[in-house]
Amino acid sequence: MAALNESVLAEELGSVDLRDIVSIEDLRRILVHAVETYLEAHPQAADRPGFEPFYFCEAIEITVPLESAASTLAELAEGIRKLSLQTLHYHFINSRLRLHLETNDFSLWIEDGLGLPALAQQLNHIDCYTYTLEGIRSEILRTMEPWMTQ
Repeated sequence: MAALNESVLAEELGSVDLRDIVSIEDLRRILVHAVETYLEAHPQAADRPGFEPFYFCEAIEITVPLESAASTLAELAEGIRKLSLQTLHYHFINSRLRLHLETNDFSLWIEDGLGLPALAQQLNHIDCYTYTLEGIRSEILRTMEPWMTQ
């Protein structure tokens, strides 16, 4: 909301933690509520023109199965090393909204497929706001490393 010079609203919207949201509907409701609450407190902001327009974009997700699969933790780690950043985002961040879960694809498979709930929980606590996608990849692999020698 910097284009509107509404820093309080910008902070409010920026503080939404996507890790706590499991559906697009929930995200939409939270964002609309924040804007409506702000406008109730600052009605003069409703008609104030922005410094620049906001352009809405539509995202269409197309998934294509890769020819790789993992059956062990070591194979998963090797696959994560080779994933594109878009694929990493799909499995680690977008999966929460896609699957309506409070976890990611990797943690879900590690817990259900490998029976390692402690590792799954460790991966699920990697903060996607602290790291770049490449940093997330490194942190996932660093977290998994000790488990592959057990």
